[in-house]
Amino acid sequence: MKMFLMASTFLALAACTSEPNQNNAKAMLQANDPKVCAANDVQRTALSLLSESYQSYLDAGGKPIEFKAVNSTGINADIHEIACSANVSFGPTTFLGANVPAATLPIIYTVRPSLSQDSDFVVTSQAEDPVKLRLSSIIQNYMSGKQGSRDTQSPPAASSSEQAFPPAAATSDRDSTSASIWENNQSVSGNCRVSVAGEMVMDGPCRGLGHGTSVFVTAERDGCSIELSRSKGTVKGKVFAYKNTCGSPESAPNNSDVDLGVFAAEGECLRSNSASVCLAPSE
Repeated sequence: MKMFLMASTFLALAACTSEPNQNNAKAMLQANDPKVCAANDVQRTALSLLSESYQSYLDAGGKPIEFKAVNSTGINADIHEIACSANVSFGPTTFLGANVPAATLPIIYTVRPSLSQDSDFVVTSQAEDPVKLRLSSIIQNYMSGKQGSRDTQSPPAASSSEQAFPPAAATSDRDSTSASIWENNQSVSGNCRVSVAGEMVMDGPCRGLGHGTSVFVTAERDGCSIELSRSKGTVKGKVFAYKNTCGSPESAPNNSDVDLGVFAAEGECLRSNSASVCLAPSE
C-alpha cells in the first residue's frame, strides 16, 4: 500500500544574535564553513520553520531538540549557501492518547547569507511529516503541562492575528469555535470530513493543536491529517496521510499532500468545496 508523505519546505529570516557563546553563522557563511550546519541558531530556525510554536516552547523552558549526525551535503561558494543534513533526536512522547517511543528522524536544511540589513542568514527546512508530528506533540504536551500549573480562570485575550479573522467567523462569545481554535498551543477536537476526486478519505472524529496562524488535526481512525492555515483573513487547507493511508492510496496524486482550497466559516465549522472541519477547543 502506498504511503502519502508530506514535505514541508519553508523560508525564513533569522534575526541577528548577540549571544557571545553562539557560533557566528554570518561569518561562517562568508567563509563557506560547513560547521554552520551545527550552529545553534541555525538549527533552532530550521525547527521553528517546521513548527511555529518551537520558539515559544524554548522561551517557556522547553529542552532544545537535539541534532545528531550533522553533515554538510554541499556548498555553493558563489552565494555562500551550505546544504545540511542531520538526524533529529526525539524523546518518548504521547500522541492521540498512545505512547510513542523515542526516535531519530532525518531533516535537511540549507543556510545562506541574508540580503536584509536586519538579519544575518536565511534558512530553508524540509522533513517528512513524522518529524513535524513528533515536534508538535512534544511541544503540545510540554505547553499543556505548563498551562495546567497556571490559573486558567480568565481566558487569554485574542492575539492580533486572531482579531484579523473574517468578521463573519469571529463573535464576542468566548466559546466561539472560529475565534478560539487558532489560539497558540490550544488543543482542539471535533469532526473532519474530506473528499478527494469524489472519494471520501476522511470522515469522523479528529483532534490536534492550534498554532496561532495554523491548526493541525489528525483523524483518530487512521491518521489522515488536515492542516489549516490563515493569512490576511483567508483560510486555506490541505490533507495528507500521517500513518499509512487516507482512504484510497490513489486519492492523492503522486502521493503528495492535497490542496483543499479556501475555507469559509459556516456556523461552528469551516468548509471548502471538498472538506468540512468542525472543531472546538478541547478541555
